This record gives sequence, structure tokens and C-alpha cells, in this order.
Amino acid sequence: MLLHIFYNYFRLIFVFFYVLFFLFSCASRVPLTRQLIKEYNLSYNDIKLLQLYISDDIILEQESKSINKDIDKSYSLKKIEQQYLKRIYFKAQTPCIAVECSPDKLVVAFEPLDNLVFVYNNLDSQEGFYYKPDKKENEWNNKNNQNLFDNYKIIGQQKYGDSVYNVIIKNKMPLILVDESNLKNFLVESRTVPGMRLKELDKIK
Repeated sequence: MLLHIFYNYFRLIFVFFYVLFFLFSCASRVPLTRQLIKEYNLSYNDIKLLQLYISDDIILEQESKSINKDIDKSYSLKKIEQQYLKRIYFKAQTPCIAVECSPDKLVVAFEPLDNLVFVYNNLDSQEGFYYKPDKKENEWNNKNNQNLFDNYKIIGQQKYGDSVYNVIIKNKMPLILVDESNLKNFLVESRTVPGMRLKELDKIK
């Protein structure tokens, strides 16, 4: 009984520190902007060496139909149709890497062989590399485009692997984040200028 109490106690402590560590690591993640790239003097190769993350969920969803033909007991041909969903879920804070870089675009990989494109934009006064589907909603005219569960909405279509999916996001367009603490490795030399006051003028005469 006592051993069981200690086990639960230490498990709670472990969970607490794990959640604390997760929240702390997320708090240091900031949008990758041109200003940040300039501040840390990052080259395209440097960006490819950074661990990147996405800020919000991306869901790729495809509705498919499976048709099976069979002969029933009455010896007549029977067709069975089944609807099913194929879904790929990119959860917020999922790690990724840049495989191609330019001033206006990042091609990002979440797994081998398949990529998503993020383009530089300024949305809601926040600059950064935002996700761009292959086709936006107004380009493929989705007549059924409407709010889904819990404020999720369809914004376009994306080819991923060998299939084309509807793209579903929640409230905000996902953008690329970087852990700012990792950028310290690229900072070669930096200092803050303190400025001068009039009373210090005599010291330099």
C-alpha cells in the first residue's frame, strides 16, 4: 500500500516537471522572420540546420469510396459501397526541417519524401513564413466549404504523397516557429550600445 502511494506521488512529480518543461520550451519558440534572420546573420544553409516547428494544426483529409462487388445467396450481383476518411494530422508544435530556402519561401519536410510550402507574409500584424496549400479555396471553388467542428474550416487542397487532400485548419493560418535559444549558436558577436549623455562629453575632449 505504501509502495503504491510513493509510486503515484513520484509519477505526479514526473508529469508536473514534464508539463513544465514542455511549456517552457514552447514559450521560447518564436516566428522565424526576416528580422530574426538578419539579427543572427543566418544563411540559407544555417536555416536548414535549425529545428523548426509549426504554430498551429494542419489537417489533410480525403473522403474516399470503396466499392466491393460480390454475389449473394440469391446468385445476383451485389455492389457494396463504403465511405471512409483518410486523414493526415500535423499537430501544433510538430518538429520539421527546411529542405529549400529563399527570401520568400521555405519548403519544409515533416517526414521523408513529402513537403509543405510556407511563404513569407504579414497576417494580423505578424510577419513570418505561413503555410500555403497547393490550391486555395477560391482556386478550386469548393461549394461545400463551411465551418467544420470546433471552428475548423477547409481552406484549399494539398497534394501529399500520391493523393490530393482537403486542407483543414482552425482559427489561424499556421506559420513556422524556431526555438530562439537555439539561435544563440549562430550569434558570433553582439553588443548593445549604451549611448551617451551630455555630461560625458568632456571625457572625450
